[in-house]
Amino acid sequence: EVALVDDGSAALGNAARDVSPEGPVADALVTRTPGLPVVTFSADCVLVILADRRRRAVASVHASRLGTFGDIAPRALARMTR
Repeated sequence: EVALVDDGSAALGNAARDVSPEGPVADALVTRTPGLPVVTFSADCVLVILADRRRRAVASVHASRLGTFGDIAPRALARMTR
């Protein structure tokens, strides 16, 4: 899942804190709020940071094997640009 977060978003707390037995709620966090940090954690997976200066959007992506096969980075980029 790709979560869009802003400083007033309920998704911010869910994506940052809530973890189900199956894993994190979101594998990518996207924000267009200047100054709002987005953070992902990983033990051994690749972390991808995306930035779009024109749209003033950033994304932090947890690119696990399943996420990579599920196109998580392109999905985060698409979410940044819409």
